[in-house]
Amino acid sequence: MTALVASWLTMSTVSPAHADNPPCDTGFTAIAVHVSGSEAFRAKACWREPKDNWEFQDTYVDSWSAVFYYPNNAITTHLEARDTDGANNGWNKLLMAYPEDVDVTVQLCSHDYSAGVPHGCTGVAGILT
Repeated sequence: MTALVASWLTMSTVSPAHADNPPCDTGFTAIAVHVSGSEAFRAKACWREPKDNWEFQDTYVDSWSAVFYYPNNAITTHLEARDTDGANNGWNKLLMAYPEDVDVTVQLCSHDYSAGVPHGCTGVAGILT
């Protein structure tokens, strides 16, 4: 008597840990790309003129979050927007209404909120609205 043995092959796919510098959406221009640690892309911010739209995202799966600092519409203070819902899941959009011909500066950072540890920022990037 011959015994039959059945075996199952299980395969799983794992999404990449990072999105190597994902392209900005159509009509947007890259303004800041945060690189940290082993030269891994951590976060990216893009700008679309003349609509005064920002988009940014966390691009690396590591428990860190992308933090984007941008000016309010009156250009009097910088606001903070966080991408804390995971990496590689699309752009976070900010719709602004800046005055014309004004210098606007932004900064992109990585932060581990669960540990309370900042992991650095880009230099300040500027554009003219």
